[in-house]
Amino acid sequence: MISVILPECTLSTYFTVTIKNLILSTSSQTGTPFLEEVKFDVANIKLNRPKDNLSHEEQNALKELSRDKNIVLKKADKGTTTVIMNRTNKLNEGLVQLDDIHNY
Repeated sequence: MISVILPECTLSTYFTVTIKNLILSTSSQTGTPFLEEVKFDVANIKLNRPKDNLSHEEQNALKELSRDKNIVLKKADKGTTTVIMNRTNKLNEGLVQLDDIHNY
């Protein structure tokens, strides 16, 4: 493929045009469009299911906790920690933040 950058052409326009040409081009070896070849290759990727990092007992405990409507399970703002909070306290905290006239 031959690409020419015109003086008035921005770099992002150049890449957009080049990528469109690449996607629409056909492979000289197979004669099929590039995009179709990529779709075929992606469809044939073998994916292994990741190993569970929780034991069976931990999974059951988590399901039981998630069914309890008196608590809220959320991911922490930072890190990979899970936060368990009383639903009433969570709602009150939200109302306090919404009532703060300096932030809202």
